Amino acid sequence: MSQNYNIACNSQTPSNILSKIWNDENTDVRIAVARNFHTPVNILILLSTDEDCFVRASVARNFHTPANILMNLSTDEDWYVRQVVSENPYCPASILNNLSINEN
Repeated sequence: MSQNYNIACNSQTPSNILSKIWNDENTDVRIAVARNFHTPVNILILLSTDEDCFVRASVARNFHTPANILMNLSTDEDWYVRQVVSENPYCPASILNNLSINEN
């Protein structure tokens, strides 16, 4: 793995460093940044539109992802992203209700 991956995985990495490596070409780095609790909300917003569904799912998994981003991810084309939204303990009931009526 790359050095940026190790940095992104470290729970002590400050947000200003995560802000510098969030758009790494390596998908694993972007996933690790999306999962890190110190990742700033503006970076989570950018990662929520990543082309890779596992990056978007990692944003959905982050407890600091705002409800409006969880709402957007709850309509993601990929079922796995929607599933991870439903598993986030901070997901609002209104989003869970919408997900419960989704046929997938």
